Amino acid sequence: MKSILSIAVLAGLATFASAQNGVLYYSQDSTGDLFSLDTSTGVATLAGTTGVTSSTVGLSKGTLGDLYGTTFQNLSRITPNSGHTVIGGNIAAEGLAYDVSTDTLYWSINGSFGSADPATGNRTTTLAAPGADYEGLTYHNGFVYGIADGGDFSRYEIATDTWTFLANVGFGSDNAGLAYDAVGDTFYITSDFDNNLYAMNGSTFVVSLVGDTGLADASGGLAFQANPVPEPATMAILGLGALAALRRRKK
Repeated sequence: MKSILSIAVLAGLATFASAQNGVLYYSQDSTGDLFSLDTSTGVATLAGTTGVTSSTVGLSKGTLGDLYGTTFQNLSRITPNSGHTVIGGNIAAEGLAYDVSTDTLYWSINGSFGSADPATGNRTTTLAAPGADYEGLTYHNGFVYGIADGGDFSRYEIATDTWTFLANVGFGSDNAGLAYDAVGDTFYITSDFDNNLYAMNGSTFVVSLVGDTGLADASGGLAFQANPVPEPATMAILGLGALAALRRRKK
């Protein structure tokens, strides 16, 4: 019985840890709606508004649980399950990625690429062009990753201002959304190719179908907002609780 309880406690802790990955958000073109997408099934659930009024939309993670989005010309700060606040500016982006370490946004539209100030929404620098129309962007660990409307998946190295081709996802991806879950080492993709959510392994770049979003149109922006990592004290409390449970069972 002790062994069974030990396994159950460990499984519970593992479930707790996996549940901390975060939430995948999707901003739909033209409708102004924000959705969360189930990363196991692809099913969309309404999660607020974005202020989008055009067919061009970028979305990225932000700070303190918020998101950044384009409405097209302006930048907005989006609070899931609440609403949005227009920041303004001239960002006019289809793809959007955010580097929290430098507080820098990266934008893309019609084959152009550059940086922007999240405080004002204004473009700051035009950077190396990716060589195609990369409409979905996401940031991780010194790199901006992008997916082009022909399905090409590439990586931009911030330190060297260079793009490197990595793979082709195997389907057209106009008006694509791209997001990255660092804990699961997984990229997520949506586009107007169909209404599905796709997952791509971050090491092998193998793409797999997650499922139908249930939406009439899956073109728009994607962002993965990671949940805060539990403090050491929180994990210690969980561990003490598990030990206490084992001791009670032993008695």
